[in-house]
Amino acid sequence: MHISEDHAHGHSHPDQQPMTREEVLKLLDYMLEHNRHHTEELHDLFHALDDAGCYDAADELETAMRYYNSGNDALENALDLAKQCAESET
Repeated sequence: MHISEDHAHGHSHPDQQPMTREEVLKLLDYMLEHNRHHTEELHDLFHALDDAGCYDAADELETAMRYYNSGNDALENALDLAKQCAESET
């Protein structure tokens, strides 16, 4: 079991097969690329709001984008660490 600040999670899911390391790496990679695509879309929306003179909304979206990018950075680090872990076990 692992515990973070707001989440305790046991590792028994009787209705679900455990994921292989390869599946985990593929899913993390997919999620990172998917999130990066959304970040690009948010950037386009930011410019649309800014161009329309909706500066407060654009500023708020820019703040959200910073959080999104921070999350993507952490996801990328997790993926890199998971790859290192997988390599060290082989």
